[in-house]
Amino acid sequence: MRDVALVSWNLLWQTKIGEGDTSLSLAEIDPPAIVVGSFFEKSFVKEPQRRHQEQWRGTQNKDVVCLVADKY
Repeated sequence: MRDVALVSWNLLWQTKIGEGDTSLSLAEIDPPAIVVGSFFEKSFVKEPQRRHQEQWRGTQNKDVVCLVADKY
């Protein structure tokens, strides 16, 4: 999960808004922490599912669900 968090965090800060010469990075717009947190949560939930589709579900609701272990 640590790697998932780090990948998600790095991808988040690579986000661009707009296109071409007028695009802005997320850092340039300096969004409030709640916005950054929301974007991070969405990215974090998708990453395990992208890596292990048969084991993780994350895009149907806000929870990350391990499909092979009821504990998670």
